[in-house]
Amino acid sequence: MAKVVVRLPEPKEDYDESNQKQINRAVALIVEQLNSTFLDELKQETERFTWFKSGSNMANIYKNANFDLTTTNVTDIYTVPSNSRAIIQNIHTANVGGGNTEIKAFLYDNSATTAFQFAEHTVNSGDSKSISDGSIVLEENDKLQLQAATADIFEGTCAILEINRE
Repeated sequence: MAKVVVRLPEPKEDYDESNQKQINRAVALIVEQLNSTFLDELKQETERFTWFKSGSNMANIYKNANFDLTTTNVTDIYTVPSNSRAIIQNIHTANVGGGNTEIKAFLYDNSATTAFQFAEHTVNSGDSKSISDGSIVLEENDKLQLQAATADIFEGTCAILEINRE
C-alpha cells in the first residue's frame, strides 16, 4: 500500500465554516489518494496473478528411473521427452555383486551429439552410494547414461523432476 501524506487541519474550538471546508478537502484528498493507489495495486496484483497462472500449464512430474546394469556398455537410463526438461536430483546405486567396482555417469547432450562424463565412483561390494555429486539439468532429448566396469554388479534408481514445457 502506498504512503498517504495529507495534513489534516486542526478543528477550531468555535465552529468556523472555512475550517470545516479545509477538513473536508483534506479528507477528500485522502480518499482520492487511497482510491488511486488501490487501483494501481489491484492492477499490479492482477498482472502478477496472470503471469503466475500463465506458467501453471507447465507440469512438474516426479519420476524414478530404475536400472540394472547387465553389461559393461554405456546404458541409457533416462531420456528427456522432446517437450520437457529434467533435473536429475540423485542417482543412487548399490553394488549387489562381488568386489569393489567402478561406475561412471554421463550426460548425453543431444544438441551436441556428445556424451560428457560427470561422475566416476568405486563402490565397495555390499555398499550403496549416491553417485551424482549434485543436481544435473537435462534439456529436451538429452539422456542420462551409466556404465559399469563389470556386468551384473549395479542396481539403483534415479530421482528425476521432469518439467513439461507445454
